[in-house]
Amino acid sequence: MSTSKEKYNRMARFYDLHSKLAEKIWFTKWRKKFFSILKGNILEVGIGTGNNIDYYNTNAKVVGVDFSEKMLE
Repeated sequence: MSTSKEKYNRMARFYDLHSKLAEKIWFTKWRKKFFSILKGNILEVGIGTGNNIDYYNTNAKVVGVDFSEKMLE
């Protein structure tokens, strides 16, 4: 049986492509509203492929971690 980490490592290269439609329809508007108001030092746990990065306030200092090293590549 595969672990969650192994599954995410396998799907990492397809993750953004697979979620592109949902991103466009639902998440972009929500991310713009939510992440733009965050300031200061931010730790994003489970950052995945970094889809939120572009939406953070320019004054925010963001560090992201993910247990799937392939998601971070």
